[in-house]
Order: sequence, then structure tokens, then C-alpha cells
Amino acid sequence: MTNPFPELLTFSLLAPTLLRLTLGIFVILLGYNKLKNPQKGIVDFFEALSFKPSSYYIKTLSIAEIVMGIALFFGFLTQIAALVVAIITFVSLLVTIRHPEAGLQKASLYTLFFVISISLVLTGAGLIAIDLPL
Repeated sequence: MTNPFPELLTFSLLAPTLLRLTLGIFVILLGYNKLKNPQKGIVDFFEALSFKPSSYYIKTLSIAEIVMGIALFFGFLTQIAALVVAIITFVSLLVTIRHPEAGLQKASLYTLFFVISISLVLTGAGLIAIDLPL
């Protein structure tokens, strides 16, 4: 079956661009919120895993999320940043499912972020990025 709107395929590089910009903004916000106001549940979760002091690990994770979000937003090393975000969101998804008391976001949000991240790993940065499209 043919595409109903084949002329829109000209803009195919716009799709990863929109995904990259949106994911970048949301990952920055996740990291910023975790940095400024860490939930008691996540502090307790890190300490239960013997990651002490938990504030150090939460701050490190938050900074990593913010840096990866900025890299995604500007399209700098997009595939690497998307892979790191995919790993972070996959682990967050597992923690959310197994330990809902950790106080993370909903599992559906992490699932969406994981799928978008994997999509960006496979498609690249798209338009308006520091990375050059191949």
C-alpha cells in the first residue's frame, strides 16, 4: 500500500528533531527537579542500596540527566546522549515497577522516554543539530 501523503516524506528528518527537542526538555526538567527537591522515597531507596551518602548519588544522577538533556536539545552527540538516557530511563522504569515507594514518576512516562531514546539512537539527531546528518 502506498503512503496517503507521500509529499510529507520530504520532511522525514523533522520527526527525530521534534522527538529530540521534546525529550531534551523533559530530561532537563527531571534532572532539575531531582536536584532541587529530592523526594524522600528516592533518598531512602539509594540508602537501602547502600549508596551512602545518597545526596551525592542523587546529585550525580541529576547532573547526568541535565547534561544529557542539554546534549539532546542541541543535538550534540545525540546517539550517545540518547543511549545514556535510555539506560537511565530503563533503570528508572524497573525501579518504579518494583519499588513504587521510591517516589519516581509514573512507569508510563519512563516507558515513553525509553522508546523515544531508542528511536533517537536508531535515527540520529534530525535537523537543526550540531551532529551532522549522514
